[in-house]
Amino acid sequence: MQNHGKKPQRRDNKKYFLIMKQIFLAVAIVISAIFAVNAQTDAQKKAFEDFRKDREVFMNKMKNDFESFKKHQDSLNYEFAKHVKEAWEEFEACKGVECPRKPVPQVQPQYNAAPSTNTYKEIVVQKVVEEAIAEQKEERQGQDFLIEQTADEEIAQNYDLQFEEYHQEKVLGQSVTVDFFGYYLDMLYENEFIISMPDNRESSVAAAWEQLSRTNYSKLVSQLQQLEAELHLNDWAVYQLISNTSKMIFPKDKINEKRVFDVFLYSQLGYAAKMGRMDGKIIVLIPFKTEVYKLPYYTFKNTKYYLMDCNGNKPQKFYSYSFDLGTNRATCDLDIKHPMWLPQKSIKKKYGKGVLPNEIDVVCNQNSLDFYGTMPMTDLSTYASSEIDALVSNRLLNSLRPFVEGKSEKEAASILLAFVQKSFKYSTDEEQFGYEKYFFPDELLFYNNSDCEDRSILFSYLVRKLLNLNVVLVDYPDHVATAVHFNENVSGDYVKYKGKNYVICDPTYVGAPVGEAMPEYKNVPAVLIAKH
Repeated sequence: MQNHGKKPQRRDNKKYFLIMKQIFLAVAIVISAIFAVNAQTDAQKKAFEDFRKDREVFMNKMKNDFESFKKHQDSLNYEFAKHVKEAWEEFEACKGVECPRKPVPQVQPQYNAAPSTNTYKEIVVQKVVEEAIAEQKEERQGQDFLIEQTADEEIAQNYDLQFEEYHQEKVLGQSVTVDFFGYYLDMLYENEFIISMPDNRESSVAAAWEQLSRTNYSKLVSQLQQLEAELHLNDWAVYQLISNTSKMIFPKDKINEKRVFDVFLYSQLGYAAKMGRMDGKIIVLIPFKTEVYKLPYYTFKNTKYYLMDCNGNKPQKFYSYSFDLGTNRATCDLDIKHPMWLPQKSIKKKYGKGVLPNEIDVVCNQNSLDFYGTMPMTDLSTYASSEIDALVSNRLLNSLRPFVEGKSEKEAASILLAFVQKSFKYSTDEEQFGYEKYFFPDELLFYNNSDCEDRSILFSYLVRKLLNLNVVLVDYPDHVATAVHFNENVSGDYVKYKGKNYVICDPTYVGAPVGEAMPEYKNVPAVLIAKH
């Protein structure tokens, strides 16, 4: 499969970086809307052709703007190379932070339906962690938000990834085919990209950086940006695309050159990244927006830089430099703010037997699952606020919608709660994987077995998408549940958030109705993870 176009070069200045990213993401979303609302093929073709014409005018303007920016970026690159030549300092990375949770229930708790003598309680809120959700409120209202399955399949299978100007371009006369989670992308490069370092000393790294600065790297950077916008890639996917591309350019014995190249490209895209040297090899260091677990890190200018190429999660010494390539560069955001467009490699599943009037058919996308497998483990808020594959979401929500339509908010939430409580086998992460692991909502559909936080993430996703109600995760020291803000009067155990009652719904507590917290957690202070 060939690739895309849209969006110009990036920025050293973070403001420029963010504005450009927002502009192109907005344009990409317009394409999505065009495909979603135009059912006729001819209408789609006309809409897409109109867009291509507008894009050509827009791209010409942005290319001109970028040329002036590139001159500034080149001067930064040469200045950076001068500093890299100076002696690197020795640093010591700290052992990575361990994941904070080990679920206590070894067996899934069962609700005792006997009348309770306890009155409903307000759960004490110890702390609130707020996480923004990218989608706007009006985009979450009912079926209008969902792309039709047929249109979604057309986008996944037939979306035109070819842009003629890049294949006619003579400056970059070569390409490598990169396997990227189901896509086979022709990524452009030139021979000068293939740097050669006699060793990993400062002078060799500086010379390699200078050589890359003299290449026509802007074409490849522009292509990366276009793919980022049109496939709705998050920051980690962009880094993976760079890494997968460099694997095809550099032989396996050129690992130092590959990593210098990775940092160079990532830096040209406006991201913060550093190089280091450890055990005779160049290593890559990246800062993340959220806490990342089980990766060694060191703190530079009040920011944690994580060692991506390290010898296990332990304290370790390495050498690096004490300066930046410019200022105000973006940290890697692991949130998936928009459904990424990855090719469909569907795995079919059935759920709801004995819970719903009839079983529902759902799918998982193996390409999405493979991508999740590359991501560093991070805060629970990322899994709770991220979007999932559009076709997977579409099938899941459309299958469940008939069971909740026409019901009161409480009735509908009760149906979804029972579905999550009883459709999936309970298993701790230690039993299933040997270590703690959080799931994105569609991962639970694949693995079937799950524990408390995974069920809470899926339930909160369903309530937000199907019922358009606000949900928070209730994060106890050793358990996770949810709480829902109903527009109607619903009694039960609750938490207070922004002056409103959020009623406890526990997807792990089998048979428990809306409003019933596990008895052992009614008096335990909790952290709220709020998505807004």
